[in-house]
Amino acid sequence: MQGRKTKNESRSAEFRQRLLIWRQTPESLRPSLRALARELGTSHQLLQHYLDGVGVWAAQQGRLRVEQEYERKCQDISRRANAEGRSAWEDPEMQKAARTFAGRYAYFSLLESLETLKPPKAAH
Repeated sequence: MQGRKTKNESRSAEFRQRLLIWRQTPESLRPSLRALARELGTSHQLLQHYLDGVGVWAAQQGRLRVEQEYERKCQDISRRANAEGRSAWEDPEMQKAARTFAGRYAYFSLLESLETLKPPKAAH
């Protein structure tokens, strides 16, 4: 079988998580990208590819977490409101959740936009 691996078989999320940690480690304390690649059992070239987009990926993951959290919160509030025979939007918790969601969503969207504007770093 050849071609692209399925999402379940791909180690991209694992590599990106490790690259986020690696990138946050001070340069003097972190191993080289080649050493990290050996540790993970992959190529330096593949890690460099993921490293180039890891900031955008992290922002997208943050935005997805915010969306999921907001959806769960809204469902809980709506269930309670429906059981009490009132509109969920009358609930101050729902209004607070909507404001919080809007702010956090905007933050991660802006972060994602800024990450896409960063010039790629030159390979060493």
